[in-house]
Amino acid sequence: MDLFFTLLRSPGKMSHNTTDWILAILGTYAAQIVSTHGSDTHFASVTFCFILSFIGIFVSLSAKICLGRSFAIVAAIRIVKTYGPYRIIRHPMYAGYMLTSIGFLLYNFSLWNICAISCAWSVQILRIRAEEKILSTDPQWLLWSKQVRWKLLPFLY
Repeated sequence: MDLFFTLLRSPGKMSHNTTDWILAILGTYAAQIVSTHGSDTHFASVTFCFILSFIGIFVSLSAKICLGRSFAIVAAIRIVKTYGPYRIIRHPMYAGYMLTSIGFLLYNFSLWNICAISCAWSVQILRIRAEEKILSTDPQWLLWSKQVRWKLLPFLY
């Protein structure tokens, strides 16, 4: 799905920083190393975990749809989107990924999965910082970011 949106993106001022590219690639794919093996501990019902993951997918997909051709894997300045989930938080796509990860972890709890998801989210936080560094050079984004205070989780971050 990410490839589909990437191929349809519109050009814009994109980061050429190697670290930003590494963070973008790791942030996109790092969570794929989770495992369903050896996780007999379930902290929540399969129904709850499914609903949480489904909401996460919905949030991420709605963010990608709002971005449309402005979506890219690497930080870039394009048209600032201020509607849909972007009215609430600055990075709803990543928030959706987080909900999906939490749903997965609650049902497939293991030390491996804790480490994998923790590493993936450490990279995502660094990715958010790198994106905001690039985006903060756009006056329109700066104005919008003052209105939408929360980066990832309303009232927390």
